Amino acid sequence: MNNLTMLCSINVCQNNGKCFLITNNTTTTPYCLCNKCFTGSQCEIEQYSKNLWIYGISKENKKDYSPYNERIIFGIFAIISFVSNLLSLQTFLFCKKIRITNLGIYLILYSLTGMIISMIHIIFAFLNLLYNFEEVSESNRLIQCAFLYLLQNSLIFCLQWLWLYIAVERGFIEYSYVSLYDPRRRSLISSILLFTLLPLSNILPILFGRKDYSYTSYNFCLLNFTSIGYTFYLIIYYISYIASPLSFTIACVFIFKHLIEHRRNLIDDESFRSSLILIASKHHDFFLPILVYYLLVSPQFILDNLMNCLRADSIVVFRTQIVTRIIFDSTLTLTFFIYVYLSKLYLWEFWHTSPFGRFLIYVKKRLIN
Repeated sequence: MNNLTMLCSINVCQNNGKCFLITNNTTTTPYCLCNKCFTGSQCEIEQYSKNLWIYGISKENKKDYSPYNERIIFGIFAIISFVSNLLSLQTFLFCKKIRITNLGIYLILYSLTGMIISMIHIIFAFLNLLYNFEEVSESNRLIQCAFLYLLQNSLIFCLQWLWLYIAVERGFIEYSYVSLYDPRRRSLISSILLFTLLPLSNILPILFGRKDYSYTSYNFCLLNFTSIGYTFYLIIYYISYIASPLSFTIACVFIFKHLIEHRRNLIDDESFRSSLILIASKHHDFFLPILVYYLLVSPQFILDNLMNCLRADSIVVFRTQIVTRIIFDSTLTLTFFIYVYLSKLYLWEFWHTSPFGRFLIYVKKRLIN
């Protein structure tokens, strides 16, 4: 019995599937050759959750891709991030005037969280290079993916919220709703709640993972949600990536408004434009972080929301997502610049109270003398 294959006159396949007619001596049966993003008799079942659109990129569009170069770049960024956050952390920890405040607690936690995320990135880069990007044992995959990847997701969400905590605390201090040296109970309770509740989002893959496939621990970490699970995931995702910086922006606007009103009450003949420029230049250590955050995070966020599995199969998309990921990861490299270097007070404390700052001053004096 000979089988013949020909294209269908009417394509009954969904989601860009290709339709073929398989003909033998007695029957003619339509057959759908599905895109890798879909499965089913008519390609009607979505194979990957929408947050996994990157798996729609075919090998043909990755033919010139070098995972070694990417991992080396990400590893270098991770090392710079670790150093940046370490310098910030020792600045905030060794200065008593900073660490006894609620704002200081948030800054310490931000730097510490950034250090842990950087360490995870370094571990990922090292393990991938060590194992030559080949399949490794189940236990190593469990450590690489199930533990580190999910932990990293939680910490990144926590990092977004710490931005908000810092902005709100500064806003409250500026408006005298709270004192700079209030008891640290408020910051400790809010931080404990943050680092307790947000990691619970990691149960989403367990509760709402696709159950119609037999996943290994590695695939479990792909966060392949059902439609309901994806909705819950989006709620957490949008709250963390939009609500936090949006609240930061609102806090900036109110603080700007308060500072301008205060200055114009003292100086009557100064124009609004002059007051605005002067305040922006004097308080750039507060207003620049949110601008930097938007510039570095927005490309990845926009691409992630515009793309789906079918649209992703392009060499342009593949290269774009690498660039946006590098830009996104570079946010952690700027912790010291944003929170210490731009602030005259914190920079002074870095040079005079932190171990590394005092060491640099000592070395400078020895070289001069």
